[in-house]
Amino acid sequence: MPTESTYGSCTAVLPGNPLASVDVQVSALDMMVHWGRCSLTADFLAEFIAPSFADSDGARVEISIILDELIENAVKFCASVEEPVVVTVDNFDSVIRVQVSNLCKKEHADDLGAAISEVLRNNPEELFVRTVEFAAVEDELSSRLGFITLSMHDAVRLGARISKGSVDGLHSVTVQVVIERDGMPALAPTSDGAA
Repeated sequence: MPTESTYGSCTAVLPGNPLASVDVQVSALDMMVHWGRCSLTADFLAEFIAPSFADSDGARVEISIILDELIENAVKFCASVEEPVVVTVDNFDSVIRVQVSNLCKKEHADDLGAAISEVLRNNPEELFVRTVEFAAVEDELSSRLGFITLSMHDAVRLGARISKGSVDGLHSVTVQVVIERDGMPALAPTSDGAA
């Protein structure tokens, strides 16, 4: 793997500065011991961003689902419990950007790169069916299903940035989802454009 690999939405330039932004660092160990805190963290961050949307309840649900998927994935594959999982939500005028970063082992970084590449190259609905069929035959549920499900919505762009971490043998991973506000009715802005 090169020093840094970038996939999908992580290669895009976003419009200007965010109207609102929130960063949270959570302990992977704490989240593993108290798994429900993954969804609580997702709900908290979604609650922070949702008031700027006409359908704040719908926006809260949409954003929380995306955040929960990314946070659980980061916690599950976090290779150093001493390092935090970092969650960032940025509310731009036309898009919402969600990023979750953690340190993981090289093999997971390689798997993540392959999974994101596969999702970006294929039709998400067909890939979902193939993955579910494979999981049924192999008697295991692929962790790729979450990425595939996220990418099934036209308004959602998936991406990742993977690089060698500061801890020997580990890689820094950031998974990013960019949500086009116009593509999701629940994420339409309020009439006053408030953040």
